[in-house]
Amino acid sequence: MLKIREDNLKRKIIRNLIITLTICLASFTGFNCNAELSEDQAFNLRVTMVKPNTLEFSWKIAKDHYLYKDKISIINSDNTSALTQQELPNGSLINDHEAYTQNLVINVSWHAKNQKMLVHYQGCATAGICYLPISKEITIAGNNIEIKDTDLQKF
Repeated sequence: MLKIREDNLKRKIIRNLIITLTICLASFTGFNCNAELSEDQAFNLRVTMVKPNTLEFSWKIAKDHYLYKDKISIINSDNTSALTQQELPNGSLINDHEAYTQNLVINVSWHAKNQKMLVHYQGCATAGICYLPISKEITIAGNNIEIKDTDLQKF
């Protein structure tokens, strides 16, 4: 178990280093390296319970950033999809891909048997820098909802 946590930490550090180095290298083209946002600043995810069996997933997307529609997935703890692409609202067309440029709010049915969910998403800055795929583990315990980084792709 400790080995897995160490590997996850190493992956996170490497991922953040790659993003930072990419942004800093872009500074030679006039991009401000200090203006780079973390993945959580660029795509701030909040999850709230709006009804006993409905969760609201809300992303606040930073200015000059966009979130790809086809990279968003929400997975129940039994590895079934909690969301289909058809349930997502229409986005804007950016570089031949449907994406969201401001806030995105999705209501998802939730059942108490699924006390954990995985959320996957990916986005880019309009400056041409893309973030690595982002994975979050959502834990629901009563009215408390915890969001944490994970490398899990499924349970």
